[in-house]
Amino acid sequence: MESSTSDVVDLETFELPARLDVPRRGEPGARPERLCPDPPVRPPVRPPARPAAGSTGFPQEASVRSVVAGETGRDSEWKGRPMRINRAAAAVGVLALAGAFLAAGPAQAAGGAPKGDGAKAVCKRLPKTQERIDKALDRLNGDATVSGSVARLQQRVDNAHKAGHAEIEKYLNDRLTFRRSLLPTLQTRKADLAAVAGWCAKNAPAAGK
Repeated sequence: MESSTSDVVDLETFELPARLDVPRRGEPGARPERLCPDPPVRPPVRPPARPAAGSTGFPQEASVRSVVAGETGRDSEWKGRPMRINRAAAAVGVLALAGAFLAAGPAQAAGGAPKGDGAKAVCKRLPKTQERIDKALDRLNGDATVSGSVARLQQRVDNAHKAGHAEIEKYLNDRLTFRRSLLPTLQTRKADLAAVAGWCAKNAPAAGK
């Protein structure tokens, strides 16, 4: 097969076209652009507000304060005054309690007088009372080595007199006079209790208050 000279390409003079027949962006027949959507704009993050002085910072605090203050709709003017209400209620309670004590005081004093001679209580405490009186008499009648005895205090008076301590001697001597006076008083009480013991043995079951 013979080829014509027009089909022969001279490589030395051949030039490529200025551009390929591919439509550019924006021209008819071009592929649509794949645009990446802009990232969503996020609002700036603000740090949490610090709770006010005396506040716990919990969201339930506002409702609790409203309940304590009695805030319902029109009562919003009382918001922030729960402490005043509590103090007023406490003051009213204290005054009421004080009034109750004052009112009960005279009644107790008027009804506190004894209605009987207490014979039942005397008979019940008789053994312990006799025991205490016997111990006191034994101590007073002891020698100088027994603490609380008349002889021991007499020895101290004598020692103060020998030492020339007149003021100490007078003070101890007055105490000695009082201690000696206890002996006849306790002896009389012991005799009285002996008679009471005989009465209680006969009348204790029928004794009143």
